Amino acid sequence: IAKLGGWDLDIITRELFWTEETYRLHDTSPDEFNPTLDAGLEYFLPESRERMSAALNAAIEHGQTYDLELEKYTTKGRRIDVRVTCEVTLKDGKPIRLTGIFQDITQQKAEKQALKAAYEELEKSNRLLEHIAHYDPLTSLPNRVLLADRMQQAMVHSQRRQQSMAVAFLDLDGFKDVNDMFGHSVGDQLLIDISHRLK
Repeated sequence: IAKLGGWDLDIITRELFWTEETYRLHDTSPDEFNPTLDAGLEYFLPESRERMSAALNAAIEHGQTYDLELEKYTTKGRRIDVRVTCEVTLKDGKPIRLTGIFQDITQQKAEKQALKAAYEELEKSNRLLEHIAHYDPLTSLPNRVLLADRMQQAMVHSQRRQQSMAVAFLDLDGFKDVNDMFGHSVGDQLLIDISHRLK
């Protein structure tokens, strides 16, 4: 159920042992595949292979443990996400054996990615709703709701500093004539252009 296998490497003899579940996770069996360091590394995707090689070398040479999430293929070409851990056994201060787990985390990674995508979509929707609630859909200028809020903040700020504030009001003369003569689409474009110039 956990999709969790074990592995064991004798550093002296370079003999690599896989548990039955590790073979199963790789879509193979002891009769079909002989696990070796080189053979095992071949199935990792390039970036993961580099990380795995570096971690193995650090474990063998310096006794450093690791816990990595990597991408690889099984012996049948099925792409999986895996978690590989390593513990080091020392003798006279030198690493002699590596042991660890090998876990297929493909489903967990997919669920995590789906959750992340859903969260990003929700954030996007929230930003859109926030924009709709506070900005004019045509010009993207702050609407009356946001104007009232900003004016309230400005007044509080002015009172706190004992300063005055002014509000300027702009009107467009003859705008109705533009709509009547050239149509509402031209009128809308005029409002958009004016708002950009004002900003």
